[in-house]
Amino acid sequence: MKRAVIVINGELSSFKRELIRKDDLLVAVDGGLRRILRLGLKPDLVIGDMDSVPKSELKKSFTVVVDNDEDRTDLEAAIDYVVKKGFKQIVVVGFLGRRIDHMVSGLMALSGQLRRFKAVKIVEGNQEIYLVKNELEIKGKKGDLVSLVPLRGNCSGVSTRGLKYVLNEAILKLNKSRGVSNVMLGKKAVVEVGSGLLMVVLTQI
Repeated sequence: MKRAVIVINGELSSFKRELIRKDDLLVAVDGGLRRILRLGLKPDLVIGDMDSVPKSELKKSFTVVVDNDEDRTDLEAAIDYVVKKGFKQIVVVGFLGRRIDHMVSGLMALSGQLRRFKAVKIVEGNQEIYLVKNELEIKGKKGDLVSLVPLRGNCSGVSTRGLKYVLNEAILKLNKSRGVSNVMLGKKAVVEVGSGLLMVVLTQI
């Protein structure tokens, strides 16, 4: 299944060439263009209000979509674009940075569109963040940390395999930290969710 890889200008981004597949739609969100060009790659699309991109970097060889809608962030504009294009898998890079408000609003924007995606993944340094509404297979190594955090309400029917602290049809409450800092027992683990929206954070140790 074709993916859309959205690159933001996050300060802590660990964007690497190996992340990109040949058939990915590579999207630069405003200043994320610099990160893409720095690796010698060419984006398929640049989207945003272009307040962080010098005109000299905007080439005719890729599509530029100027979005001046003040009611949404550049990331939200990019999400809306790939949704309309029918992409079902999305990878977001450069999510973290100095603006906590942008990070939280971006997370909410992604979660609001989750029904349209089969898989949502955020890559940042040694962390991978997934938004899960049914089942997720996690790939890592023994000792890696896995945190399960409910979003937008409680999650019920949460079960795990391959993690040190086993959950079996458990309820993870929005205002409790029960699912934080579990541990991988091997290279793979599985998380299942009966209902609700779960954020799964893999931290590679």
